Amino acid sequence: MIKLISFLLSLVCILCLSTAFADPKEEIKTILEKVDEAVKIMNDKKDASIPEFQKDAKWNWGTNYIYVIDCDKMITLAHPMVPALVGKSTKEMKDNKGNFFFQKFCEIAKTQEKGGWIEYWWPKPGTKEPIRKISFTKCATKNFSFCAGAGVYDEKNELKVDELNK
Repeated sequence: MIKLISFLLSLVCILCLSTAFADPKEEIKTILEKVDEAVKIMNDKKDASIPEFQKDAKWNWGTNYIYVIDCDKMITLAHPMVPALVGKSTKEMKDNKGNFFFQKFCEIAKTQEKGGWIEYWWPKPGTKEPIRKISFTKCATKNFSFCAGAGVYDEKNELKVDELNK
């Protein structure tokens, strides 16, 4: 039993390290695919889709994950890394640079049909200090206020939001 637990812990560490050092540019494609897939599910299932994003490991990979915001009510519907945010207002939340980033998520998602990228500072899972994060966000449909997003931590400042939004 101890050998099995040791093996499983080793496997988890290897998986965490393999994604922790992933190239942010490589993560962009995965993020776009996951957000698009999440939006399709939200369009099909509406409210019934939300528990899936909170609990299904498919939506949580490495240090990345899908979060869902109701942009009309400005509340978090799903956030697998910080479950305490679920059901809470995001309207007045700021990052450590003073940006109302959830408001910006919704603004971009609602005004750009194909979605868009934003920059903000957020703690990497397992840490407390916020670091630069670039997230892609997109609304389910124009008549539905749920928006999905996912991001990549860009500690080396390699990604440029303006270029990603072209």
